[in-house]
Amino acid sequence: MTFRGAPHGTYCALDLLSYRAATGMPVAPCPNRMVAMQEAMSTGGVRGTYCFIEQSLTTCEAVLDFRNTCPSGNDDCGAEALDDGVCQAGTCTYECTGNRECGTENCAGGATTYCQ
Repeated sequence: MTFRGAPHGTYCALDLLSYRAATGMPVAPCPNRMVAMQEAMSTGGVRGTYCFIEQSLTTCEAVLDFRNTCPSGNDDCGAEALDDGVCQAGTCTYECTGNRECGTENCAGGATTYCQ
């Protein structure tokens, strides 16, 4: 995966065709929080369409830290030494462009929006 265009490790992603088969919805979009679809090659060498988080805005670590408490501030949110998660009102959040990126939460804010 990447974060803001820079390589950021290897992570699990959701195979869109398998997800559609499992849900019985042949044209289902990616599920919430995994809104970006892209062609990619798996580590097992399988080319397909996979669902990812919005890699231009955040990382898997920041999404997993969502709603965790952050007594030390932004350092408690997201991947170490990256600006991928923030501490707001004592809990971790991450940047978003729409509600689907936030699961059941809202994407809101001012000039920069975050999952609320």
